[in-house]
Amino acid sequence: MRAGRRAMVGERSRSAAALLRRRVRANVKRGAGVTNGALRGLCRMIIGRWNFDGVYSADYLPLRLSLKPYFSVVVNLGRRRGVRGKLPVGHFVSLVGTPSTVYYTDSYGLPCFQRDILAFLKYCRRPVTTSRRRVQAWESVYCSMYACLFTAYLVRRERGRPAGFGLKFWDGNEATLMKNDRLCMKYLYKLAE
Repeated sequence: MRAGRRAMVGERSRSAAALLRRRVRANVKRGAGVTNGALRGLCRMIIGRWNFDGVYSADYLPLRLSLKPYFSVVVNLGRRRGVRGKLPVGHFVSLVGTPSTVYYTDSYGLPCFQRDILAFLKYCRRPVTTSRRRVQAWESVYCSMYACLFTAYLVRRERGRPAGFGLKFWDGNEATLMKNDRLCMKYLYKLAE
């Protein structure tokens, strides 16, 4: 009975990875990013339901998260306040909190400049470590996938299960960074299986 159950779970994870591939390909063909709901489902599938706290708009980031010793979220820099209907598509970044520090990761290698996130980080009362290395090309629409990958990497590293990702850093050539999109998706597919 257990072997049958394992096979069923394996089929479910393969179908989840296939569903992820179809959604991402369809969105990229349309030139659109991934929705917050789809990204939440992807991160929960890869990181684990209990290790991931959600996808939030920058101005709706719950302060209660800063009180938790561990938290992991993906934040959409597009503001939700004052917008009716659909959330404006913004840039996605990753926030992972540990008892000793908070990691802010932006795939463009930019420091945090969004005032709502700065207020959240100040409320955390922990040192903030920022990634300043650029891994995403300016023309790329995969920032949500990079944020998910960074969150998965940091959560896995904190839990003692490191996973090395061979993304290339900015070397003055945009074509090098465009190759990272394919690598990022390859790693996400691998983690989703």
